Amino acid sequence: MNTTAQIILAQLGGDKFLTMTGAKNLVRDDDRGILSMDIPASLVKGRANKLSIWLLGDDTYSVQTLRYSARSLSIAAVATAGCQAATLRETVERLTGLRTSL
Repeated sequence: MNTTAQIILAQLGGDKFLTMTGAKNLVRDDDRGILSMDIPASLVKGRANKLSIWLLGDDTYSVQTLRYSARSLSIAAVATAGCQAATLRETVERLTGLRTSL
């Protein structure tokens, strides 16, 4: 059985998405339908270093990029967008500036 996080990752492109974006340290919260990961801040718009995607009750996704600093113990939202499954990759590309596929 696929979890919500596995479905989100598959809609992003699976292993190809991870390779193209350099995303790592994936964390899933299946109870709340969330997939979070680290992304390379040096390559991302707004120097965001976290990406979180969660499934909403109306079968749309909320996508958020965050900038986390362990030094100052702070989290700042860089960008947030809502989208349908069909535009999830496009939304992530727009928010991060990272290509998700060839």
